[in-house]
Amino acid sequence: KIYKRGHFIKKNFFNFGYNSTFNQSINLFLYNWNCIKLKRLYNNISCKADFESDFVYMPLVGGFECTLHPVSSPLNYFIILDYLHSILPKNCYIYVKEHHAQFLFRYHQRFARSKEFYSKVKEMKKVRFIDINENHYKLIAKSKFVVGSSASSTAIESVALKKIYKY
Repeated sequence: KIYKRGHFIKKNFFNFGYNSTFNQSINLFLYNWNCIKLKRLYNNISCKADFESDFVYMPLVGGFECTLHPVSSPLNYFIILDYLHSILPKNCYIYVKEHHAQFLFRYHQRFARSKEFYSKVKEMKKVRFIDINENHYKLIAKSKFVVGSSASSTAIESVALKKIYKY
């Protein structure tokens, strides 16, 4: 029998089954609503970059990329930010910028971050969320160095702009 009504869904802990069109529609609505809420949250907690201060730049990857496992990526980010905080001088900030496609309605690729992720990062000392519309290339060029994931396009852009890139 050919199944035509969507994808498998998680129904319980390690319990998956066929999805219904109605359930798929509800989940798509909830995903879109979450995109709107989290974009608004990010806009409220982000700020314009101060290019006169010392900073390192850490752009976030867009959801489920092969560079960071989606289940462990929040933990990876917290470990990276804690490490950066421990090695940077007191007057050096960590500028974190969300991926430009994170809040788009992407049916094929749902985002992995949550309100709790943004709240925890916002509480970290010397970490600043940067406005999503801030110029990415200027952030790379003006930073002390760039932090990212190996398969990220930011790595290539950093090398092209002759900046140190740390993975």
